[in-house]
Parts: sequence; structure tokens; C-alpha cells
Amino acid sequence: METFARWLAAPPAGRSALGLWLGFAILVFVIWLGVPALLGVRFPVEYLAVPLSLKNLAVMASTSFGEEFVFRVLPVMTVLYLFPGRTVWALLAAIVVAYPFGMWHDWLFTAKTCLGLGGIVLAFAYVKFGGASGKPFNGFLACGGIHAACNLVVAVAAHIVLAWSPSVS
Repeated sequence: METFARWLAAPPAGRSALGLWLGFAILVFVIWLGVPALLGVRFPVEYLAVPLSLKNLAVMASTSFGEEFVFRVLPVMTVLYLFPGRTVWALLAAIVVAYPFGMWHDWLFTAKTCLGLGGIVLAFAYVKFGGASGKPFNGFLACGGIHAACNLVVAVAAHIVLAWSPSVS
């Protein structure tokens, strides 16, 4: 457990940081969309296909970062303030808060559960990218960026599904 805690507390640098960020982003995307799709959950693509205007993209990004602040930054920073140096405890706090993160969204229970699982990955990203090592803003940018990127891909994918599947609209 000590080795894991040391790895988790050491932020990545250089190309390994980009690779790790992309890995987290792909994992979140697969959990958010792939798992429910494999389970046969029909996504409300009409709801997800927001017009791709600059205003809507800015709202999606700011909402993503706002959720990351509430569901990742606040729990981790609170635990680290109360228990300095307890990286694993901070991660566990963010994992516990991942469930309400999933329930915050107004989808089916299966999709909400997958959003919660994605929230756990975002918690790892926040902690790994500096949230537990004295660079909370770096962790915030990393997990918020992953969340915003996944939301953008989902919105674009919803437009593609609606365009190619006349039975969906």
C-alpha cells in the first residue's frame, strides 16, 4: 500500500503526463458510454445532442470544471487539510463522493452508476496530477479537462448518432 501511495502522490511529468492524461480520458469515456452500451442501456441522445455553439461548449466546459471542483477538489482538499500527508485517505474521500456525482445526473440508474465509476477515475486523475501533492490546481485542470473533453466527445457523438439513425430521432 505504501508503494501505491508513493506512486499516487508523485505527479507525472513530460510525455508520461500526456499519455496518462489520455489514458484517464479514454477510460472515463469507455466507462461512461461503453459499459452502459454493452449492458443495452439506451442513451437519451436527444438530450445529449446539444447544439454545438460556442456558448454551449463554454457552458459544458464550465459545468465540467464546476462539478470537478465540488466532487473532487473539495473532498480531497478537506481530507488533506484535516489529515496532512494522507494521500490514500484523500483518494478514498473522492471515491466515496463519486457515487453522489453519478446520482447528480438525471439518467437511468445503470448510466448513473457508470458515471459514478467514471468519477472514481476522475478522482484518481485529480490526486495523481497534483491534487494530493501540493498542486491542487494542476489536479483540477487535469480532471476538469478530462471531464470537459469527454462531454464534448459525447455531444459530438450524439449528433452523429442522430444523423445516422433516423429511428432514434
